[in-house]
Order: sequence, then C-alpha cells, then structure tokens
Amino acid sequence: MRLEIMAAAIVATAAFAGPASADARADWLAARQAEVASWRAAHPDVEARTADIRARTGSLVDAWRAARSGQSGAADADLDLAPVILKASDGPAELWDGPEAPRMVVIPAGVFTMGSPGSESDRQSNEGPRRRVTIGYALAVSMFPITRDEYADFVADTDRGEGSSCTTLRGDQFVDTDGRGWRNPGEEQTGREPAVCISFADATAYVQWLSRKTGQTYRLLSEAEYEFAERGGTTSAYFWGDDPALACANANGADQDAKTRIPGIWRPNTCHDRYPFASPVGSFAANPFGLFDVSGNVWSWTQDCYADSYKDAPIDGSAREGGACGRRTLRGGSWWNDPGRLRSAVRYRADPGCMISLNGFRVARVL
Repeated sequence: MRLEIMAAAIVATAAFAGPASADARADWLAARQAEVASWRAAHPDVEARTADIRARTGSLVDAWRAARSGQSGAADADLDLAPVILKASDGPAELWDGPEAPRMVVIPAGVFTMGSPGSESDRQSNEGPRRRVTIGYALAVSMFPITRDEYADFVADTDRGEGSSCTTLRGDQFVDTDGRGWRNPGEEQTGREPAVCISFADATAYVQWLSRKTGQTYRLLSEAEYEFAERGGTTSAYFWGDDPALACANANGADQDAKTRIPGIWRPNTCHDRYPFASPVGSFAANPFGLFDVSGNVWSWTQDCYADSYKDAPIDGSAREGGACGRRTLRGGSWWNDPGRLRSAVRYRADPGCMISLNGFRVARVL
C-alpha cells in the first residue's frame, strides 16, 4: 500500500540540498502548507476528535484498572496473555500540526508483553526477561520516520551544524567517511527518504525545535512505546506474522535487490523488495496501527538508556534514564538487516554521538 502523496515520481540524486536557502525553504513550506490545508479540509473535526479520544482513553484506562484491581494479580504473571488494546476510536486518527510538523497517527492505550519468547527464531539475549507493560495513555506517533525534507527544514531554520563525517557503506563495509552526512550519505536518495546520519543529540534537538514551532509537546518515543507501536496489537515475531519471507511486502530489509548492489550483504531474504538501500517512506504496507516503516528502512533512536536486559526496566511505558547512559537504544531494524533483525522485539544500541547511514528517528506527540 502506498499513500497518494507518494505517487509523484522524484528524480534520485546522490547528494541532496533540500530547502536550505531562504527562498527554497519558503517554497517548500508553501507547498507543504497547501498539502496541510488540503488534509485539514478533509479532517475538519480533528481537534474535537483528538479531545474525544483523549477523554475516552482516560475512561477506558480507568475502567480497565478498576476491573483489574479485583483480580489476584496472576494475570500480570502470565506473559502469554493477549495484548489489551484500549481503542478510543474506530479507526486510525491522524494529526497534522502544520507545515514544519510530520503527519501523525494516534495509537491507542494498551497492555502488552514486551520482549520475545525463548522459542522465537533469531532471538537475542537482550530481548528479555519478558514483562507486561502498560501504556496507559493514547499517543500520537509520526506516520513515517522523519524525512530528509523535514530534517532539512529544521536545519535551515536553526543553522544546526551537520558534522564532518558519517559512517557509510563503502563496498561491503561501513566506514567512517569524511564529507558524508545526512545530505550525502553515499546512497541515492531524495527528500522523501528517511533522514540518516542523525545522532541522538540531533534527534533530541529536532523534537525540541518542533515543540517550539508548533506549541505542542513532541519527543522521542520510549523503547516500550516503540515496540508497542511496532507490534500494533500483534504477538507474532513480525507485525505481519511469523514468516520472514513476507518481509518484502511489509518492510525494507536485506533482500535480493540489496544483494545485486552489495554482494556481501549478510543473510539477505529470498524475496525482492525493490530497494537496495533506504526507500521513500510509505513504500510498504502499514502495520495494524496505521504506521509505516516501523520495521526496516532505518533504525530509530529512542529515549532510553541502553541496558543488556529488561531487568528493573519501567513497566509503565516510560523511558529508562538516569545513571550511566553511554549508549542509547534504537529500534526497528534497517535496509541493511537480515529478516531476523526486523522482528518487533529486536533491540540495538549506539553511542549517542553515533552517525551512521542506517540510523534515523521518528517522533511522538503528547495528546
């Protein structure tokens, strides 16, 4: 499934200027404003609907907690329980706060089992111990990873530095390369691909800027929120089921198309997804919550400090922070990764200053 806004063909270029100059940025914002205006005309009741979802979510969560208070607590110990999805809307609800902002999808509150069972193929030791996590609030999540056009707008408005190098693909290896960055990560890209070569500090600065521009509270997702959003109410290894061969219809990972350009790529899937490198956002099917590219394409920074297990991790959806935090957690997998690394439970970690052409980010907005 592709969105209508993805239909226009765009000529790919190895380097990308984006809306950097004042005139180019003004043109981009004007086009974006027209797109937002058209969207708002089709969604005239978005503010009222969002307020209703927020109120109904609170009532649903209160009712669930009241019903749970009379139980013995054994339910929390049963990690194989089905997710509890507290939907306050019949279908996906969307938000779009303005031309600078990304398009957002409201995901429901719920309870799910985080991590993977020992029987799951390709399971890693850092995916446990499994635990029940309660996301007791509705949350808006960007429909796509932040794109290069969206990130370029932020850079143009803030004059943020771009760094002097990025770890990018050279042959079959990733090498720290001078002169590389989000404008020129080494692969052919357009303004509709995810922004990459983004550090944790860059992603944090972006959400702070976006909050100032819109008057709303934007932030990075917690690791628990990301897995809940990625799963979309499923309990299978992937949001589309347990068959990795179906990845090419649902996610951009290592596949036969990547193998034609990168012969040494590790464990490519047997299928073709049409993209050897990063793909334009929205090129694959949405997950059950209406989110695109939650698996594959690029890794996403989360707010959490990384730990090798979930021991003592929060169970309320909040991020694990405080203490030593030399690494941050990334979720979702990338176009470079074999199918086993696209599973919903997969975790990765990196130094907060890491800039590599596999890492990008998506954002959350507090309702």
